[in-house]
Amino acid sequence: MTNREKLLKDLFSFSNGVHKRIVQAHQAHSSFAGRGKILYLLGKNDYVYQNQLAKLAQVQPGSLTQVLEKMEKDQLIIRERDKNDRRMIYVRLSERGREQLEKNINYHQDFQRFVTEPLSDEEVDQFIATLDKLRGQFDKYIELHTKQKGMKKE
Repeated sequence: MTNREKLLKDLFSFSNGVHKRIVQAHQAHSSFAGRGKILYLLGKNDYVYQNQLAKLAQVQPGSLTQVLEKMEKDQLIIRERDKNDRRMIYVRLSERGREQLEKNINYHQDFQRFVTEPLSDEEVDQFIATLDKLRGQFDKYIELHTKQKGMKKE
């Protein structure tokens, strides 16, 4: 196996392993782990319509409704109908939701510090530059092969 083959094999293995471990760590950290993005978005957008929140979270409105129902049951959010247009529903964080958001932010900051601690600032910069190069190559590869596949269909 060449070093280039090993690099890609190790990169994919590392990526998959990190993803699995992060999911496990988040589940152990908080029963609200899957709702972190919603908490974060509501923390940045205090009163937001439910349909706007679906767009911000990039999820289908029906899927969001299910998550919000559970979050409301757990007293993390408050949903209120607009007084002028009863079809519209505002969503905001409850006090408990704000507390959970703060816990999540602290957890993620601690995680970032711990994971990157052994790296110097220069190593972090170099690693980011390397990942950017690889990401660009992945994008070019997908674009190239998508175009080729499209040409074969014609």
